[in-house]
Amino acid sequence: MQIVDVSIKRPVFAVMMIGALVVLGWISLGRLGVDLFPNVEFPYVSVTTTLEGASPDTMETEVSDVIEEKVNTISGIKQLRSISADGISQVFIEFELSEDVNVKAQDVRDMVNLARRDLPLDVDSPIIAKVDPDASPILSIMIAADVPIGQITSYADETIKEAIQKLPGVGSVAIVGGRKRQIRIWLNTDKMRAYGITADQVVAAVRNESVEVPGGRLEITGGAREYGVKTVSEAKTPAEFGDLVVAFRDQLAIRIGDVATVEDGLQDERTYAEFNGRPGVSLEIRRQSGRNTLEVAEAVQAEIERLRETLPEGYEMIIARDISRFIKSSIEDVTHEIQIAIFLVVLVCFFFLLSWRATLIVAIAIPTSLISTFFAFGVFDFTINMLTLLALTVTIGLLVDDAIVVVEAVQRDIDDGKPKEIAAKEGTSRVALAVLAGTFATLAVFVPIAFMEGIVGQFFFQYG
Repeated sequence: MQIVDVSIKRPVFAVMMIGALVVLGWISLGRLGVDLFPNVEFPYVSVTTTLEGASPDTMETEVSDVIEEKVNTISGIKQLRSISADGISQVFIEFELSEDVNVKAQDVRDMVNLARRDLPLDVDSPIIAKVDPDASPILSIMIAADVPIGQITSYADETIKEAIQKLPGVGSVAIVGGRKRQIRIWLNTDKMRAYGITADQVVAAVRNESVEVPGGRLEITGGAREYGVKTVSEAKTPAEFGDLVVAFRDQLAIRIGDVATVEDGLQDERTYAEFNGRPGVSLEIRRQSGRNTLEVAEAVQAEIERLRETLPEGYEMIIARDISRFIKSSIEDVTHEIQIAIFLVVLVCFFFLLSWRATLIVAIAIPTSLISTFFAFGVFDFTINMLTLLALTVTIGLLVDDAIVVVEAVQRDIDDGKPKEIAAKEGTSRVALAVLAGTFATLAVFVPIAFMEGIVGQFFFQYG
């Protein structure tokens, strides 16, 4: 075989080629992502829309059906379904696996934007997102203190959340158990009836108070200086909200305070979190799609240690859940199993071959081949995960089988008195066909896994 002749006649060239592959593999190893399972892109897109106070029937007829009608015009849809509940509508679009989900997600955004004109005026902006089961929180940070929950929420939102969101690889930070400040306006129906005021007028007055009107430019000293002018109106206290004008009756301003009671309070309690019996909030941290989970987790952990030094007195902050620990433990377990397998293989080879030289060849072939494989990982954008490591474990057995057969064939020719170069060439050539046949027979079993269809096929692609 040509590769055998080149390796025997040009050993320096062969060693340099192997060394180059090992170096490339080692460099690629440091750049590979580490995760529990392969990063699979699911062909699902969701559209979530909220309308506070709306019934499930209202959400279905005025929101879900409208969005479905627009989205259904997109090509490549396999299934379209929706769920409508109190104040929330969720539309799920499943596309064919052959479709590019990123392109289709943009198509969904365009269609939803067109549907906005047909949705209720007070509906919140629809949230379009790709459905990613791997987008679960990688870290949960718990903050607790013996102070009002509103104060804890404010500190977590303005200090901790802001600091973590700036870290590279962090996708989102959601606060669970928090209750932000909320101005409550309790309408008095008797007073509203007396003044001829409706609830819609009060809502319009509140909505119009938060405006920012551009005022043009202000030139000073003949145009030597120029300033931008804007008019800002924003009520912040109950008294300021109470002074907002709702309407005029007989040239008399009717204010919100005349028809309602304004209170400074907190949002309704929808979620709850506590630590050791103390009220608190939990920060659920998600990584950006495709980012290394371990690297993101390590960056967040380092930032948490820094922020602990600046905590107000009486505050406590801990990492309640860290998925990276489980990933790291799982990867370390599989890596440890591979190390044990290599040791046992070398031990068995020496026990049966009774030759340090043959055993050394096998011992060198295993790590060089495995490290070189990581270069292919980088080329095909694979990650180090449970499936790829299991595939490497299977590869060790295949590699050792071939190495033992070739070494034993060459050793037999050397024992028969043939020169080493001739023994290496003839011994390898004699078993080459059998070795290749056995290797391809094994590949014939595993390679089809990479061509399986559906989500399962994408999941096992890196294994095959």
